[in-house]
This record gives sequence, C-alpha cells and structure tokens, in this order.
Amino acid sequence: MDEHISETYKNIFLYQSMSGDADEGTASFTAKDSTITTNKGDTIFVTNTINGNIYVDSISTLTMKLSNGSKYTGTINGEKTAKTISLSLDSSSSITLTGDTYITSLDNADSTNSNINFNGHKLYVNGTAIN
Repeated sequence: MDEHISETYKNIFLYQSMSGDADEGTASFTAKDSTITTNKGDTIFVTNTINGNIYVDSISTLTMKLSNGSKYTGTINGEKTAKTISLSLDSSSSITLTGDTYITSLDNADSTNSNINFNGHKLYVNGTAIN
C-alpha cells in the first residue's frame, strides 16, 4: 500500500490557490454536532481567503495567528459564546472589525495596535475594550 504522508499537516484547508487556475469565490466550512480530532498540525488552515465572521461555541477554543502580511476583515466571537480565543498578529498583518469582537487574549507585535482597524467597533480582550 502506497501511503502519502503530508509534510504540511493541514487537516482542513480552506484556500484560494492564487496560481491563476481558479476563480474568486467563497470558502466556507461548517461542522455541526461533530467532533474533530487533530493529532498533528493545524486543525483548520485558512490562506488567501479570510473575510467573514468567526463563530466559536461555548465548549470550543480558537487560536488565530495572522502572519506574513495576512489581512482579516470580520467579527470574531461577536455573540460572546467561545470558551477561549487567542489572537496573534505579527507586525505585517492586520485586522478590520465589522462588529464588536470578543477574545480572551491578544498577542500583537505592534504594541500601538495600529494594525487593528476598529472601524467604529470595540475589541474586547478578556472583557475589557482596548479601544
């Protein structure tokens, strides 16, 4: 049996290939009444397509890392349901809020938060608005 072992370890991979062989569109993933177990690598890996709202339920956690010039536009945990959400931004990445966002922790390489476009909304970190 020939078995292929991934070098990238992306279990659920949502992306736009950027190679010119695909049209623009929407990538989405929904799991309902499901259990996803990750033994190695990223559970959900999103690249080249990252606009939209992120919902996390009360028994789930999210670690969201934006790097290498990544840009996110949307609302994270707008309904305040997540168990925990950690957001990490390197200095070349940015987010634009489209609604009030609730996270547990923020690790931002830009200590002035100038890479966050609050867009008239609040970003709450562990219950306290940082803007």
